[in-house]
Amino acid sequence: MSLNIQSIIDEYCKIINTKYLIPLSNADIIEFTFKGSNLPHLLGLQYFVDIPIFEKYSNGTVNASQIFKSLRDKTIDINKIYSSKYFDQVYQDKIKHFNVNKLLCPIQIIEFNSTLIKDYESKLEKVEYIFWNYISSDNGYGHLGIGFTTDNGINFPNTFFFRQDNQYIVNQKEVYPLSHLIKKPNKTIEFKIYWRNVRESMVKTSHYKYLKKYETEYNYRVNDLTNESISRTDNHELIKHYELLRLDEVKKVYEPYLDEAAKWPNNIKRYLISIIDKSSVDLKPNEIKSKINEMPQNYLYSHCH
Repeated sequence: MSLNIQSIIDEYCKIINTKYLIPLSNADIIEFTFKGSNLPHLLGLQYFVDIPIFEKYSNGTVNASQIFKSLRDKTIDINKIYSSKYFDQVYQDKIKHFNVNKLLCPIQIIEFNSTLIKDYESKLEKVEYIFWNYISSDNGYGHLGIGFTTDNGINFPNTFFFRQDNQYIVNQKEVYPLSHLIKKPNKTIEFKIYWRNVRESMVKTSHYKYLKKYETEYNYRVNDLTNESISRTDNHELIKHYELLRLDEVKKVYEPYLDEAAKWPNNIKRYLISIIDKSSVDLKPNEIKSKINEMPQNYLYSHCH
């Protein structure tokens, strides 16, 4: 077996209370936290109805939090799972390569619409987004579905499964992360900006459209433009629109994390871009706030326009 269930439980315990915030190219934001109570459903324990405790979980007389606590405290004999008549199927569909972290890196997401699956009826009406990854020709595709609770609109990990085919991916709308912020239980933060995706998400803006209009004449691609390549055009109007596009981009990146970003004047955005261009790492939102507080007065007054 590729994984035993105890090792899955042990590894999952390490990511409990890990918070994800992922702004998307469609202007939506996926935000969720892994909780212990998510694991029983993700593992498919509700299908082991020939084991009394999981039969109670399946019919709702025992809840997911109780099941997880018993798994963590080892008051459930998980070895009984291997003897269930349903084990082989659940093992192939869910347990065999259970690793949610692998599905979250690299980030590949579809905005899921169950009505687009034509060959059979999907039961994932509550799933809004699916993170997916191609595992191998033998094991097909892994899927982590993210849904919303019906009462408060909060995202939560809804389902985890494998399929040999790509029926849950093909014909669906692909969306792209603009950035991601992962806050781990030990309070450390991982932050990444997908600048290429940010640029591609700007296609409807006036500055992007202006630059797009002159691609052929000046032999460039807007999505590939850099400070160096735009300067080679020696066209002041193009350079101006490129700089303004970048101001819009830095606002778009940090607005989901910092409310004040919506009101940043251009001098602050120019200052931030000058800092970003010198940095070898993506600056976290709290680092951006610190940089603004440290902005030199001479820069503040000499870059107001």
